Parts: sequence; structure tokens; C-alpha cells
Amino acid sequence: MEIDPRALDGSAYTTLGVFYHKVPGGFIGYGDDDKALEYLQKALSIDPDGMGPNYFMGEYWADKNHCDKAIPYLKKVLNAPDLSERPIYSRGRKTEARRKLKECRQVSDGML
Repeated sequence: MEIDPRALDGSAYTTLGVFYHKVPGGFIGYGDDDKALEYLQKALSIDPDGMGPNYFMGEYWADKNHCDKAIPYLKKVLNAPDLSERPIYSRGRKTEARRKLKECRQVSDGML
């Protein structure tokens, strides 16, 4: 990141955002929601249309029970063109986005 923060469309920031979001904080681990959000925002500033940063930002907000904030990111993943050089990744990411979006809609409808 120090050499080229834009390398691989900023995926290092996406990865750090996911780590800080998923790992517990406190004495157990190094998780930190503020850092997670900061890194995910940085990733999106570099690759605003990328499936990865949009999916993980959507997941971040959905995990925080802010589906209103999650839905636009998840929809962006579904509307993104498939990556011809990574078809399995594209299908998998869209499948996960569809599942997360369905969960958000169920929460919004009061079904969960």
C-alpha cells in the first residue's frame, strides 16, 4: 500500500476493512469497526464500481442492522458487469449479494 495504494484496484484496503470488521475487538482480537469503515471507504474511493468493495461495504452495514445503508451497495454488486477473467468470482459475489439483499429486505419487511 505504501508503494502503490491503487494496486489491484485498492483491494488491500478492502481486505483490511474486512479483517477489522470480522475479527473480534477488545482483548480477544484486533477488530475495530471505525477502522473497518475507514478502510472500506478508502477502497470504494479507489474502485467505486468494484464488486468487492461494494459487497463488503453492504455486508458491513447489514451486519450493523443498517439495511437502508447496505441495500445500495448490494444492488451495485448485482448490477455490475461480470468480470470475464474471473467468472467464478463474479457469480459467487453476486450470489452472496443476492442472499444478503434478501436478508435485508426481510428485515425491512419485519419478517426476521
